[in-house]
Formats: sequence, C-alpha cells, structure tokens
Amino acid sequence: MALSKLHVRYIQTQNNFYITTDTITDQKISKEFLYIKNSNSFYLINNSDTITNDTKLTLKFKHANDFMQSFECQTDIILVEKNSEDFETALLFFNTNANKVKQLLLLTLI
Repeated sequence: MALSKLHVRYIQTQNNFYITTDTITDQKISKEFLYIKNSNSFYLINNSDTITNDTKLTLKFKHANDFMQSFECQTDIILVEKNSEDFETALLFFNTNANKVKQLLLLTLI
C-alpha cells in the first residue's frame, strides 16, 4: 500500500490520531508527533510505553472532513537508534528536543 495525495491531504488536516498495537488500544496522539516521510512510511515519536520492532502498529485517523470520513493503515515498525545519523536527520522534521524523545519509530505501510 502507498499513500495517495488524498490520504496525505486528509492526514495533514487531522489535529490528532490514534495508535493501536497488541498492548495499546486507541491511544490518542497529537499530529506533532507524526511526520509523513514518503508515500510508504512515517516517522513517529513515541514517548509512552515502549514499542518493539516486531510489533505491528495501526494508525487511525478518525475525524471526517471534506476529503474522507476516516483512514486506517497497518504498519511495520523499525526503531531508529538514538545518536544515529537517521535519528538526527528525522528529528529535523519535529519541533522537539532530542533528549525528550523516548523512541523514534520508522513506520512502513503494509
């Protein structure tokens, strides 16, 4: 699956979204913690319960607008290691201090 321009536009209009894993159910997160990297992946800053690489994560966007009623997608997770070049580069897209980030996850659409 890849995100269409319509999906991207819809996601950008959301103030928050929800994540679900095996241990988390519909946790509400501000859009400031999600960045659309490309049509197949996102960066997610996770500051709550630790999420592991072998976990599947579902992103849910629930607020209807002129474009769509809702959107849900399932992703694989790759933990981006702190102090790596990828970590530093990804944080450029967020307005946050690197010391305050518990985990940075690369989410790839399934």
